[in-house]
Amino acid sequence: MAPANLNHGVGISSDAHTVIRADGVSRVFETPSEQIFGVRNVSLTVRRGEFVCLMGPSGCGKSTLLGLLAGLDVPTEGDVAFGEKRISHASPEERAAIRLRDIGMVFQEGQLIPEFTALENAAFPLELLGWSKSESFAAGSKALDQVGLSNQGKRFPSELSGGQRQRVGIARAISGPRQAIIADEPTGSLDHSNSIAIFRLFRELAESGYAVIVATHDLAASSFAHRTLRMTDGAVEPVSVENLESV
Repeated sequence: MAPANLNHGVGISSDAHTVIRADGVSRVFETPSEQIFGVRNVSLTVRRGEFVCLMGPSGCGKSTLLGLLAGLDVPTEGDVAFGEKRISHASPEERAAIRLRDIGMVFQEGQLIPEFTALENAAFPLELLGWSKSESFAAGSKALDQVGLSNQGKRFPSELSGGQRQRVGIARAISGPRQAIIADEPTGSLDHSNSIAIFRLFRELAESGYAVIVATHDLAASSFAHRTLRMTDGAVEPVSVENLESV
């Protein structure tokens, strides 16, 4: 059974360590005739040990906000920080290094390398960091074990189910010294049973010490998250239990 979510919109303990912080962040896209706000004056924190769910309709700005939090893009206004690092003011190379070392990204389709086994996919970011093959494979094996795939390391993505492929993507996101997981519609192509399993896994990973933020359309995610936020027209607001169905 899913854990009860009784504190939508309320952060976990105030002394928890902040991993990701956005302060007054906006992202404006210019067209010849107008300015379009992808993200509008968003301030939020995601702390170690916390699973934050970001909900809202397509086009509301969820993916744009996640891209800013991960340093894939920079805000037009405001600041984004990862720990003590102001990544919104870092160079593209510095932001890429922070993502590779500290932030695990999870995507809807997994984006696995089809020619790599599950273990090779999970270990690949660490090899990019300069770890030896044996060190990378040991950490990748540990990550696969954490997501329940300890006996699937030799299989290729084509030999795995959709749910298993997504778990490999999550294993890749947590391999090595990662502190945060940022996931964009990670269950969009999964059935209900597999979606529940993935949200339960994110909850478990948060409680093991990761900072987790997930953008999703799936209302089931809110049953596992510590906080649920709603995004509308680029702005973010807390969601209470009473108005969750209107998300």
